[in-house]
Amino acid sequence: MVNCGGLLCRPLGTPFGRTTALPDCPFRGEYYQVRPERRYLVNNLIYPVPNPRLPFLGVHFTRMIDGNLEAGPNAVLAWAREGYRKNDFCRKEFLEILRFRGFRRLARRYWRSGLQEMVRSYSKDRFALACRNCCRKLKLGICNLAGRVFAPRHWVLMVPCWMILSWCENENMLHVLNAPSPAATSALAIADHLLHAAAPILEK
Repeated sequence: MVNCGGLLCRPLGTPFGRTTALPDCPFRGEYYQVRPERRYLVNNLIYPVPNPRLPFLGVHFTRMIDGNLEAGPNAVLAWAREGYRKNDFCRKEFLEILRFRGFRRLARRYWRSGLQEMVRSYSKDRFALACRNCCRKLKLGICNLAGRVFAPRHWVLMVPCWMILSWCENENMLHVLNAPSPAATSALAIADHLLHAAAPILEK
């Protein structure tokens, strides 16, 4: 069995062993689409200079294959594993977040950054202001940002970016945990790496 369960990777692995020791800390990414008449401003991917102390890239622009231009995401703490909307809340999962010492340490150090992300989640103008750091021609006021897209595109386990747990002595299993980015999740190089990691299991 190869466990590539994404958001549910830890619950799926829990009945089989040590994945219970790995905490979950969910973040929701929110995007806007730039209005069609302003898409000409950006023809490529544009990223801000990231803060190496934080696991997020910051609001950036992504040119889609259908011609749309997305701005985002922010990184808002979600109150549930599948908290795609602002009011989604799971008491059990929220208490797990609060009990996680790594999250409390992160919150103490970077509460200002977290607060700014929350404000951007509720204020379109603040979101647009962050976008202007990458594209000064985006105007505020009557904002050039159109419909909002909610996406669970950031799922952060407070462990190194990738963790693969496998133990073949008792069970033929490979657990793939913590895929925090859609780019990483769909990377063919990582898929190739996983095939090699699963080779001992497959050969049995």
